[in-house]
Amino acid sequence: MGKNSSSVLGSGAIREYSESSVLRSHLLSSLQHGRDARFSSAAQEPQPELLHSSTEGRDARAGDP
Repeated sequence: MGKNSSSVLGSGAIREYSESSVLRSHLLSSLQHGRDARFSSAAQEPQPELLHSSTEGRDARAGDP
């Protein structure tokens, strides 16, 4: 019960922090492993690929005049 109350109190902040940390770990792992990791992860989990595509789209938009 104690865990529940504490999580409810700071659910917003904890959620944001956990999400950002997860994204960071994903990006770091992909950068460290390189293409191989991307390929294998794409076959296992489509989430990293989706993240990469979204970021790529953002960069393209910002780069276009």
